[in-house]
Amino acid sequence: MSRLDREIASFLAAEKTVVKAYRWGGRTHPDYLKTKVIVVVVTDDGRRGELHMTSHIDRIPRKYGFSLTYRNAAIMRLDINPGRAHTNFSNLMTVKGSHWHMWPDLGTAIPDGRILDHKHWFKEFCKEARIVYLHRYTPPRHSSPDPGVTPLQKEFGFEYDQGRGT
Repeated sequence: MSRLDREIASFLAAEKTVVKAYRWGGRTHPDYLKTKVIVVVVTDDGRRGELHMTSHIDRIPRKYGFSLTYRNAAIMRLDINPGRAHTNFSNLMTVKGSHWHMWPDLGTAIPDGRILDHKHWFKEFCKEARIVYLHRYTPPRHSSPDPGVTPLQKEFGFEYDQGRGT
């Protein structure tokens, strides 16, 4: 294991906190909101990274992205309802729907079939990344209300095809 690999592993294992509350904005693309905040190791040893979040403003089901970066490189990602399938080169498995990417094998998508709202995905990402978020949670705004998930959809893992129910 290289020095950088050890450093990344140590950063991931350490408890981290967010310096200040995030604010949605920064629309470099008309269909997305984004935000980023600085994440620091709780022991205040100088190590820091960034928590990035994106949200599509129109898409149903809601499309979100969460990413933890260290030294300007993503070391953990969570893609919620992406528009395309992901093929893992390691095992040629195709992953549709929400999935995680975890260091050291960022090229492999790990499926996550849960149906959660943004707040709960945010909590899950923070838990997995060992980030303590002590500020007020602010959901992303959307151009239309969320139709929600029916009990049958939740029970049977109803999937969507790029925003059209199937």
